[in-house]
Amino acid sequence: METSTLRSWLKLAAADIAARCGDLVLRRTRGGDSRRNGDGEPQGTLEILRDSERRYRELFESLDVGFGIIEVVFDADHRPQDFHFLEVNPAFERQTGWRDVVGRRMREIAPDAEQYWFDVYGKVAETGEPIRFERRARTLDRWYDVYAFPFAKASCRVGVLFRDITQRKQTEHALRASEARSRLALDVAQLGTWSWRGAGNLLSADPRFRELCGFGLDEALSLEGVMAHVHADDRVVVEARVREALEPSGEGRLKTELRCVDPDGSVRWLVARGMTEFSTAGGDRRPARMLGTVMDVTARKLIEQELLRGRDELELRVRERTDALARANAALHVEIAERKTAEDKIRQLLGQLVDAQEDERRRLSRELHDTLGQHLAVLTLGLGAVRAQEGCPPHVMERLSHIEQAARRLEEEVDRLSYELRPLALDNMGLVDALRQYAADWATECGVAVDVTVLGIPVDEHLPAAVETTVYRVVQEALTNVRKHAAASQVSLIAERRGPELRVIVEDDGCGFDATSMTSPTDSGRRLGLRGMAERAALVAGSLDIESAQGHGTTVFLSVPLDVGHTHDETPHHEQTPHRAG
Repeated sequence: METSTLRSWLKLAAADIAARCGDLVLRRTRGGDSRRNGDGEPQGTLEILRDSERRYRELFESLDVGFGIIEVVFDADHRPQDFHFLEVNPAFERQTGWRDVVGRRMREIAPDAEQYWFDVYGKVAETGEPIRFERRARTLDRWYDVYAFPFAKASCRVGVLFRDITQRKQTEHALRASEARSRLALDVAQLGTWSWRGAGNLLSADPRFRELCGFGLDEALSLEGVMAHVHADDRVVVEARVREALEPSGEGRLKTELRCVDPDGSVRWLVARGMTEFSTAGGDRRPARMLGTVMDVTARKLIEQELLRGRDELELRVRERTDALARANAALHVEIAERKTAEDKIRQLLGQLVDAQEDERRRLSRELHDTLGQHLAVLTLGLGAVRAQEGCPPHVMERLSHIEQAARRLEEEVDRLSYELRPLALDNMGLVDALRQYAADWATECGVAVDVTVLGIPVDEHLPAAVETTVYRVVQEALTNVRKHAAASQVSLIAERRGPELRVIVEDDGCGFDATSMTSPTDSGRRLGLRGMAERAALVAGSLDIESAQGHGTTVFLSVPLDVGHTHDETPHHEQTPHRAG
């Protein structure tokens, strides 16, 4: 039952009960039946009274609201102190939960009852004026809608009609709390709310909406007026979004971004959201109402614009930097190509220089061997012939003998120099015999045996001249370093051919050295020797690696690719041909 209907019903019920049954209840509660008092009333009057009592009882028990008749008790100062229950209907117990209250006092039933209830009922009894109010009964923890009225004239009796409205109060409280939370959320989010009704095309909104859309608090609102505040560039899109949201066949959702122009010309970015409620009156689905919000996103849009500008500037700088790097890269490629060309030229010149050097060594070697060596041989033979003649004085013979010995030593030194400049074995017999012969000579000179191992290289095979010369000179320099610096007791020389590559290893058990010391100026001789070995290897596209440590000897690794165009059997010879020189 709605509140207004309940109020009217309570008043009518109270008036009917008071007018028709007041005297009857008064007499009945006093025990005043006409038949028992012998007042001589006609029998018809008794029937009327019985009928009135029956109708009163039916009305009394049929009420679905609580009803009771109470009698207010005043103290000596005529202040209401208590009341006792004269009559209650069945709904009384359902509305309060109290049983058997007739004849009992309120202070007895609820000792901690609020004084308010006694005061208000005492006022009705004194003034004869009815009163209606809503109040929470603390002892019952329930809310009641109460209508109290004087029940009998010139008495302290009060009729009370009441209804438990606790659930309604809780619902109202929850609704108010929900509305407060919603309003708080709207305030925190700085949202404006609006509502549009299809009937009459009415638009209403809260102050925040008016502020965001540029309307005064008293300015009339209309959908057309709002559209007039939308930026001209956004108006067509916004109108299309609104039409889509109002389309009966659609979902009824509205979401759009727009710009509103304030009266001062400033522009504000907004996000509008809404949901349409449709009615189906007459079988047609029509938009009845749309509820929505607007949110100010101007700050976000400004940040987005700044970010976009920053991104554009960054992309421009990246493009500029990329172009600069591309130019630098192109210049670097040109520089690398030029440097590679220069290195190739240098390598070519070095190769030519080495070739010229080798040619010159070969020429000098042959000149020493063929010319000076022959002259020394003739000189030695002549000296021998002179010394063999008879009649030569003894002191002359002794002098000739010394000269002959010097000539032989000079001849041997010329042969040695001729060999070191360019061993004839390298040209006549090939790399393998040249290496073995040099190792044997080195071992004889130094007194340290050299283990020579050759794998996969036939003795009679000639490798490319540049390869043979490079390998021979590197081995020669490596053994020279061993003689000068290593103080070794054992040396090994390994030459192995693996497919298109020739590998050579020279290893000793000498004192070794710290590879980092090669940068020291005090070891310039060794540094230059090793650099020369590496440069020779690079001239034939080879590589040179050195492993050494103090007290652990030294190992030289040489790897040289063979000329692909050279005709020889590239299948490795697996037989091992060891040779110990010295």
